[in-house]
This record gives sequence, C-alpha cells and structure tokens, in this order.
Amino acid sequence: MQRIAYWSIPIIAIVVTVLVALFLVQINTNEPLAIQQPLSSSTMESTPARVTESAWLDRFSQSEQEGFFYPVNEIFITLDLHRHVVKERAFTLSAFITNQYQLFCLQEELKQRGFRFFLKKVREGTELLVYSKDHNQLQSLVKALKSYKITAKIVPYKEVKNG
Repeated sequence: MQRIAYWSIPIIAIVVTVLVALFLVQINTNEPLAIQQPLSSSTMESTPARVTESAWLDRFSQSEQEGFFYPVNEIFITLDLHRHVVKERAFTLSAFITNQYQLFCLQEELKQRGFRFFLKKVREGTELLVYSKDHNQLQSLVKALKSYKITAKIVPYKEVKNG
C-alpha cells in the first residue's frame, strides 16, 4: 500500500505533464494560413468551412449593424455656473503642541466638542489645524486651550491655489 502511494504522485504528475504538452502542441500547430488576401464574396463560397470560420471578423464588418454599443451608461451633467455663489467665511485654528500632555488634552477637548482636526508632525513638536465656519466655537476652544497652556490663533481660511 505504501509503494502505491509512494509512486502514485510522480506518475500522476508525469501524466498531467504529458497531457498539457499534447494540448499545447495541438493548439499551436504550424500550419500556414490559407488566407493571404482579403476575402470577397466569391472566395467565401469556394473556401472550406474552417477558413470561413476563421474569417468571422470580415463577416462582422459586413453586417447591417452600423455601430457597436458599449455596455456603459452615458451621463450628462449640466452645471449652472452663472448662479450666485454664497460665500461663507471659514476659519482656521492653528496651534503648536510641544509635549505629549498638551497633545492628550487637546485631543480630548476636540473629541468633546466634535471638531474634525488635522495634526501635522514637525521637528519641534506637532501642529494642529482645525477648520470651521463657526467663529464662536473656535473662540471658546481657544479659551479652553489656554487653561492647558496651549496658545492658538484663529485666522480666516484662505485656499492655496497651486499653479
């Protein structure tokens, strides 16, 4: 029983290899192509069925259908760029944090107030950026941060245009 199990795996591997090799030889025959000139209606009738099957592209191009429809939905969007744009003032609160305690206190205050914020690591510490449209909420946050000895300033937000 052990001998059968011992020799069965290499025998199966050899049989699979032979079958794969035969399959590759069968699909990659070196027969020359019978079609060296474009097909016309007279050559289509006189050629064997195998050549006719290989010329499906020519038959497809001769069909009545005038176009190919891609399976993609087309979406057209019309934008009214002349509509009055309401300008809302946005503000940026920026602060510089130098130690871990200040960072912890700052994160707790921001979580409590529900602000979304951005922390950026710089060489000397961490820089905080908070964007908001409500100046009063930012002002109350600045007062709360002063109790943790964190200096913060509020400036109007200006979008930086590249290029």
